[in-house]
Amino acid sequence: MANTDNATTNNGAILENGRNDAKSICFTSWKLTKWLRYNHIIYATRYKENPLDSDHNEIESLQKTTKRNIERLIELELLHEVGKEKIETGTGTTALYSYTVFGRLIAWIVERQNIEDSVVVDRDEYSKRKSITANEIYNVLQEVLMKGYSHTQSTFVVYSTYFEICKNRGFFGNIVNLLKETLSSDDDIITIEDLMHRLWDFNFRNSENSKLFFRMLLWNEVINSLDQRTRDIFLYNVKIDTESKVVEELKNSRGYEKLRFGGTLQQPKILVVFECNCRNCTSYTPAALDVAAYEKRMILANTDPSKLSGLSLSIYKREINNLCFGMHPSILRTKCPACQTDNSLRIPFFS
Repeated sequence: MANTDNATTNNGAILENGRNDAKSICFTSWKLTKWLRYNHIIYATRYKENPLDSDHNEIESLQKTTKRNIERLIELELLHEVGKEKIETGTGTTALYSYTVFGRLIAWIVERQNIEDSVVVDRDEYSKRKSITANEIYNVLQEVLMKGYSHTQSTFVVYSTYFEICKNRGFFGNIVNLLKETLSSDDDIITIEDLMHRLWDFNFRNSENSKLFFRMLLWNEVINSLDQRTRDIFLYNVKIDTESKVVEELKNSRGYEKLRFGGTLQQPKILVVFECNCRNCTSYTPAALDVAAYEKRMILANTDPSKLSGLSLSIYKREINNLCFGMHPSILRTKCPACQTDNSLRIPFFS
């Protein structure tokens, strides 16, 4: 979504206009253009240095650009048309627009960036404004999750719980920073679903500590705070998603299906079934792990411990010892049934 052209600057100004009362604010193209004429620094500077013969003509000269940008923002699901309004002169009507929930989210993120880019004069006021934007971003995210969009009920309950825990523990500022990083990346983020999907990777830029901490937070704390039904549905969805990828690369389908449908369904925990490859004899053996244990092993396997420090390094060492028995996360602690070699079965991981 990263882009620095003039259209993006104008779109940001349009969204910024709606951040303060974006739930209820409605506007026409003309009213929005009038606001931009006096508040958007590029336009305000232009007409201060080279004014036209009237304010009306200055606003009219910007109308075509504003309409084009409104159309683009509608395509991006940041604005939507909500009705018609009678024009000030004549008998016709003009379109009335408002911000989508995604539009309000982007607007508050733009405001947050504007605050951080500003010169700090009053430290208390600076902190207060940052706190306000964080709270508004949190509220909009929770509204998004209440609507559900294309996610299953259990998935957006997990998201909602995750953000609530982060906010209560003072970590939500990190989520705001991740939102900004995600939106400024080169990824194609067109809808709120795209944004949530990217955000859920917790792919903090240049911070292995944050990646590990916030990924582990999901499986160590958030999952355990859910009610049993929501937790089971969420874990089952993760299981099905992972096993669908396993099936695409199966080498021992008979043994795999036997364990998947015969050996794990009666277990009290929800298990994900995968196919291990022996490092010694290269045979393929089906195996199963608790879903959370599998996901945590995958996180650990994709973490570079040499880049960790402090709390994140402590978490990594604890999980390696307790979950992986001091071995590499991809190694299963058991004998290969084919060659009887200890700890030779390698767990496959899928992104």
